[in-house]
Amino acid sequence: MNLKSIITFSLATLSLIPLAPKMVMAQAVVSGASVHFIPDPVSGNNFIQTISGSVSIPTGSFTGPTSIQPLVNSFSNINGSPTYDLLINPGGIDLTNPTSVTLNQQAADLLNASVGNISDVVSIIRANSNFLSNPSIAQAVATGSTTLSSPDGLIQSASAEYSLPIGLLFLGFDDGFNTGNCNGISGCIKITPFIDNLIAGDPSTPPVIQELTVDPGPVGLVNTPFDLATTAASILNGETNLSNIVSIIRAVSDANGVASPQVQARIAGAFTVQNQDGTTISTSGEIALPAGLYFATGDPGAGANVAFDCVQAGGLGCFSIIPELEQLAVGGLDFLNMTLLTINPGEVQPGDPSVGLNPGALNPASTDLNASAAFKIYENAGDINELSDLVSIIRAGAGTNSLTPESRPGARASGSSSIVLPNGATMSVNGEMTSSGSRYFQGGTPPSGSMIESLGYCNSSACLVIDPTITIETTDVNLSTIDELVIDPGIASTDAGWNFDAAAGYALSVAGTLQEQVSIIRAGGGLE
Repeated sequence: MNLKSIITFSLATLSLIPLAPKMVMAQAVVSGASVHFIPDPVSGNNFIQTISGSVSIPTGSFTGPTSIQPLVNSFSNINGSPTYDLLINPGGIDLTNPTSVTLNQQAADLLNASVGNISDVVSIIRANSNFLSNPSIAQAVATGSTTLSSPDGLIQSASAEYSLPIGLLFLGFDDGFNTGNCNGISGCIKITPFIDNLIAGDPSTPPVIQELTVDPGPVGLVNTPFDLATTAASILNGETNLSNIVSIIRAVSDANGVASPQVQARIAGAFTVQNQDGTTISTSGEIALPAGLYFATGDPGAGANVAFDCVQAGGLGCFSIIPELEQLAVGGLDFLNMTLLTINPGEVQPGDPSVGLNPGALNPASTDLNASAAFKIYENAGDINELSDLVSIIRAGAGTNSLTPESRPGARASGSSSIVLPNGATMSVNGEMTSSGSRYFQGGTPPSGSMIESLGYCNSSACLVIDPTITIETTDVNLSTIDELVIDPGIASTDAGWNFDAAAGYALSVAGTLQEQVSIIRAGGGLE
């Protein structure tokens, strides 16, 4: 076994061990890493590239055996020498074989077996309200990271992570060519760093990480019972009998309104550069959606909003981060300063629940109790002939405190930038913004003239653009400062929201007569 193989094996093993104590969820997780020594034709020395990644599923297990496969990427290079991607293949997903059996899951199985018997369904739901107020927090999570170490001591690292809302999972990378035996519901994940000279093809500029793409494949629905609240949402979503709908909504509601999950889709990314003189610059960001919504790349046919290596069509969980750097000379050494970080999560799905009323199987009503109850309002809103049904539904889910729990997670965007100077001085700037209710951020606008603007990734993607202004004093780097940090997630949406309160508000806004308006207000009134 050569040295390269030894280091690769060690990292793949150590990646399974948490670096700090943390709560262990009963979830299946697969992870891996590789290290590569890449010859530099210009200096005659080796660059070191590391790649790692992981993927988890909220229930079930990976079938194995697991394969960790480095892939040569001829489009990415260090002065002409190709770099590597990483493909992790857990061998498939078996949702019927959970990693561990919990009381919540057993209750979900029992509830699912009771479909068709409304009395049993309601009784099981009411048996333990804790399963509704504190549902499963098991999420599908995909991560990827890469590091590039130069012979002269310059080190760059990029990382990204995507967590799905409850009830969804990543089905697995599949490029259509059976790469790495990844096809169908494989659970595969591919991590693709794109590396090139700061000025493409110019060896006088340093090789830099220009993009990191993580592709865990399409987003799919967990189609097996594993959580009581999620199973109840699925049953409610498929129910058409008004009496049964009202009974279920009453069963899943309390003083705070219809129960709601506490997890949400979020994508985070970070980039760090450590210069030869010891100056370290880091920028990171995170964007989260209101409960129930998720990110997915659309059809890449147009190419404008698709990350570098998102090659599949439709419904992808593929995401990327794109750092932008500038080269300076500090103390006679090459120096990289960070000018921009863009997190490209794809498009917000599934869109406006009031439009079309058929958003597909992955709409939040399939997995989120509050959204499922809300969707019953949308189905009846605006039709005077359905007014009595609409009022019954709103009254059933209206708690004494509110229509929707105040704890229901909303949209959030945050960013930070920091610099550590050679003399030990540190400066950091951070900020966060939230959007009220069910509104989400539609995507920021990259600065004019930036690389991300020219690529067009953010034309229809909900990009988070983090724009630090860092002034590097080239004569005395210890006087460098962060002057400003701009966090741009875009403006808030105007879509009707996927929660009970927003749905009731929408019903009131489209009510055509005074009778309808008064009836809706009475049904949900006196609650705040």
